[in-house]
Amino acid sequence: MFKQKKQRSRKTGCLREKNKEMKTKNIGILTDAENTLDPSLLIPIVRLAHGSGHLSGLVLFGNWDCPALAGWKRPEITTQLEKWGAVWSEVPKARPGKNASDIAISFEAAVMAKERHVTEIWLVSGDSDFTPMINRLRAEGISVVVFGPKTATEGLRAACNSFILLDDLKNGIRTAMPARYPAASTSFAARRVNATAREIANTLVADSRGWFHGFVQTVGAKFGFIRVNALDTLFFGAHHVDLPMTIKDLRSGDPVEFRLSRNRQGLVACHVRKTLAFRPA
Repeated sequence: MFKQKKQRSRKTGCLREKNKEMKTKNIGILTDAENTLDPSLLIPIVRLAHGSGHLSGLVLFGNWDCPALAGWKRPEITTQLEKWGAVWSEVPKARPGKNASDIAISFEAAVMAKERHVTEIWLVSGDSDFTPMINRLRAEGISVVVFGPKTATEGLRAACNSFILLDDLKNGIRTAMPARYPAASTSFAARRVNATAREIANTLVADSRGWFHGFVQTVGAKFGFIRVNALDTLFFGAHHVDLPMTIKDLRSGDPVEFRLSRNRQGLVACHVRKTLAFRPA
């Protein structure tokens, strides 16, 4: 009897450790600054990474002496990125015909995959030259999310696990498109319709206070959806918003914190509150 209880206890402990590992995503963000001239777009991406798992690395690549990248040196941008532990990788102007940024980013992706044991790499770039790198990473079991412009090629969109338009981030609307969907699609049905509550819960990581974080994707008079990671959204109703705030105070793109609850349809967000400050790294 005692032996059976001991074995059951060990089994339960193993399951808990396994669930803990499943919930922890190690995310590495690689940013091609030369193809992302608006540095403010990186802020919601890093916030999203913090809400989806553990940020293992944030590396920025560019020729920082180039006048076109002057926006990256603004104090409000550099201060926030330094808080998040960003690494500024200098890519000197290469000779004609050679793309030094592509080589540097591909090398860093390999290092992250091997030494930092990342489970996901988020690439901020629309350069189709990264397609072979993405295919190799996915072959090694690493998920790749690309944040790119509308001009990104079909090959790049198809290669990654998920493609997110930078224009949507700029407009304050986080709309993710799985790569298997047509690129012309401008909407994204909440994956919670197809995913189980457990699958979504395993992607969420609470902060030290027990709160989860995300962004309002869409909101109406009676309900809305919160983007919780690159693929998933959670439903919330008007009665799930904590007073004194009401659902009328929320706008698409607002950062929010929330708790988890269930209803007859599955997992939902409750105690939704707007957050005004950056989340610490």
